[in-house]
Amino acid sequence: MGQGQIQVIFFHGFGQKCRDLEKMLSEDLLGRCTFHCFGLFFHESYFPKRRLSTEPFSDSELNDLIEDYCNRNYINEFQLLGYSIGARLCFSLLGNNRSNSIFLLAPDGVTYNLWHFLFTKASFMQNVALWLSSRSSIADTILNLVHRMGFYSDFEMKLIRRNAESREKLEKVFEVWNCYRGIRKKFSMSMAIIRERKMPHHFVCGLNDKVLGGGVIRKIMANTSHIEVTDDGHDLIKMKNAKYLEEFLRSRERYLPLEV
Repeated sequence: MGQGQIQVIFFHGFGQKCRDLEKMLSEDLLGRCTFHCFGLFFHESYFPKRRLSTEPFSDSELNDLIEDYCNRNYINEFQLLGYSIGARLCFSLLGNNRSNSIFLLAPDGVTYNLWHFLFTKASFMQNVALWLSSRSSIADTILNLVHRMGFYSDFEMKLIRRNAESREKLEKVFEVWNCYRGIRKKFSMSMAIIRERKMPHHFVCGLNDKVLGGGVIRKIMANTSHIEVTDDGHDLIKMKNAKYLEEFLRSRERYLPLEV
C-alpha cells in the first residue's frame, strides 16, 4: 500500500488482515510511505509454505524471509510497524541492519503471559480446553467459577467466550500461539538493542487494555519515555490514533537519501 519513499514493514494482530491497517492511513501518508504488510500464519498468510502448528516459527526463519523480501524488492532500509502479536515479530527484527526505527501499538511480548505459557508448553492443557469446548455446560461452570475467583476480568471473560465458542475457533487460537511461541525476545534485550543502535522508537498503549494489562505500560515507561497512552483498550488500529503514526513516520523523511 502506498507509493512513498519511506519503506514500512507491518505485522498485524491476531484475527486481523493486512487491509485493517488502512484505517490509519491518510492519503498524505500513503504518498510519503510504502507499506509492506505481511499476513500471519493461519490468517491470510504471506509466507510461501504451509505452516504446521507443531513447527514453531523461528527468529532465523523470520529474518531470512525479510532479507529475501528486501533483496527482491530493492529495499535498503525499512521502518518496523507492529500491532499486538505483530509487535513480537518486530522485536525479532531489531537486529536486522536494514531496520532503522520501530513503532508499536499495544505490543505483545513486553511482559510475560502466563496463559500463553501454559497452553503452549503443556499439550495436556490444550487437550483439556478442546475437550471442554465441546461440552459447553461444563465449560460455562468452570469459566464462571474461575471468573468469580478473580483470575480474569469481565473483558477477558468475553474474549475467552468469543474465541472458545467452538472447537474450531479454539483450535485456531492454539495454532497461532504454538506457531509463534519460538519468537520470544526478552523486552530488556530489545530495549538494549534499541539503545545501542540509537534507534528511533515509539509505543502506543491503551490505558484500558485488558488483553495486555497495565504491567505493559509500566514496564515500557521504566525503559523509555517514548510512549503514548490513550484512553482506548486493546484495539488501537483506528483513525484517531493515526496522528501518532503519521508524526513518527514524517520524522523519518529527513533521513532519506537525496535523489540524484
